[in-house]
Amino acid sequence: MTRSTLFMPAVESPGGGLCYAERARAGRGLFMVLQDLSPRTAGSRNSFLRAAYRGIVARYQSAATPETAPALLRNVVLVLDATARQVETRVDDFRGLGILVLVLDGRSAFLLCGRDVPARIRTGGVLLPAAAGVAGAVEVSIETSRAQQDLFAQSLTDSLALYRFDLASTPHGAGLEFFLGGGAEDAAAVLDALEVARGVHGRVTLERSSLAVLHVVCDVAEGFAPRERLDRAPARARRSISRRAAIPVAGAIVLAAAFVGLRGVGGDGSVETAGQLVQAPRERPQLQDVRNEPPAGAEVAAVARDEATPSRARGFAEAWQRTYRDAVTSSPVALGRAVVFGGRDGNVYALDPDNGEALWTHRADGGVGASPVVVGDAVIACDYAGSVTRLGRADGRVAWKRDLKEKIVSTPAVTSERVVVGTVGGNVSALSRDSGRVLWKFRTRGQIRGALAASGGTVFVPSHDGRLYALTETTGARRWAAPLGGPVSSSPAVEDGRVFVGTAKGSVIALDAASGGKLWSFSTRGAVNAPPLAAGGRVYAGSTDRSLYCLDATTGALVWKHATSGVILSRPEIDGDRVVVTSYDGAVYCLDAATGDLRGRFDTSQAIFSSPLVRGDLVYFGNNDGRFYALELPR
Repeated sequence: MTRSTLFMPAVESPGGGLCYAERARAGRGLFMVLQDLSPRTAGSRNSFLRAAYRGIVARYQSAATPETAPALLRNVVLVLDATARQVETRVDDFRGLGILVLVLDGRSAFLLCGRDVPARIRTGGVLLPAAAGVAGAVEVSIETSRAQQDLFAQSLTDSLALYRFDLASTPHGAGLEFFLGGGAEDAAAVLDALEVARGVHGRVTLERSSLAVLHVVCDVAEGFAPRERLDRAPARARRSISRRAAIPVAGAIVLAAAFVGLRGVGGDGSVETAGQLVQAPRERPQLQDVRNEPPAGAEVAAVARDEATPSRARGFAEAWQRTYRDAVTSSPVALGRAVVFGGRDGNVYALDPDNGEALWTHRADGGVGASPVVVGDAVIACDYAGSVTRLGRADGRVAWKRDLKEKIVSTPAVTSERVVVGTVGGNVSALSRDSGRVLWKFRTRGQIRGALAASGGTVFVPSHDGRLYALTETTGARRWAAPLGGPVSSSPAVEDGRVFVGTAKGSVIALDAASGGKLWSFSTRGAVNAPPLAAGGRVYAGSTDRSLYCLDATTGALVWKHATSGVILSRPEIDGDRVVVTSYDGAVYCLDAATGDLRGRFDTSQAIFSSPLVRGDLVYFGNNDGRFYALELPR
């Protein structure tokens, strides 16, 4: 039996979303949620979502014969790529976009979702983010013949994951429940509503939710009906459609949501929508396309309002800025009388910190997303092409270059003798700092996206296989591996014999650096993918719940919390009595280190992934619009 329930927010949400659900056809069900979870209204992102929605449905409808589920979802990736090119948008890493497509095919379920905004799954009463190994999920390759390096900070196949679930082998035959859409803050409201509306399938209004959530239940006791049963179903059991008036939503899109029950497989055969209903082609009447378009002029009005909003620069003053042709997500580092950072345009830049004039530039083999590391007279830079390069401190000349043949987005750990690098392929390589020769290798079972850290002869490696590894610096031997319950994108911070790291499950965890034993754990309301900062007996960590947390490093107790208007993916910087942090809402914040009170805010032109660098009374950082800023800090 398969049934679905749509949970709708009671209050209009500026995020909105597009939801699609289809009756089983030829043993298959299709469910899709496309949402913008970012805090800022961006016309290009909304245009992308609407166009992608239409493109995916059109591709599915136009297929002469049903594709296999993996082939269908790989083609969805191609649609997303082509759509981004058509609407000329740079959907940076797809961060903040909820892209969730679920195909139920016989007794298997295939889920395509963002690695940073995954679906949630419940089996045996436990709610977990979708990941390899969760409920027996196996990650399936979605490699395509096309690359999107010119449009995306990383390829779509890096940003999205495709998982296969065997519904017949779920633990204890408990079946699976998929929760598509919504942010981490919506999970509690949906679970509460499920208890209240037990056995009700259709549309449920939530008082405490900001986005729509589509809940799909797969009961393995029955599974899907066989193909013959569906093909021979009577016509009256195939469709029952009701309309509701369109509900306008603040921003550039309208919230469209749908519930489809499956006659013969446990549903009531109805489609309920809060948007515009568009019939499927006549030759394929069993498919319902529920889509939503904004009222005429809505997008123009939204853009006009955004442009008319004055930039807030409370307490900050702009010293200078430079503009480049691609996003600057690399975090800047200090190099004597220079500030060094990488650009996704494929360059490493050294600028004069006083006026932004270029001192030297190095052209890399690919985009540079990892932050350069400065040790002694060496500048170590890694790029998307898989090259690790040692540059001269004074002029940026190449001393050596090593090609690891795998994309690198992680900042390496550099010691007096070694450069230890992690790759998207899950491999760790230690190179000689003097010559670039490979000294040892280690393999994890997941992507490495967070920065590596080195301390006391140990290298700490976060992996998407859900573990934090501690490796011996000299040999690469594993000292311990701490399971953290989900992909680890957060870069570890080491201080006073303790390692602090964030998890996709929303926790900040302190581990004993020698043994890997857990010392304490603090839970936020969103994934902690941002690198924490450990300093002065405190730990500062940003979360996708849009807050920066200050914790006691010894006990994990909350000292203070400051809410921003966007998810935080960067590491904060502390300077005396000031804490500076950037956010994906496009702003940089200056907070009081003792209380967390706001001392200043500066809004930039786009989202910020780059962590700030504070030197004197200036803070340096880049944003996803290709701009690099130097701002005077609030007094």
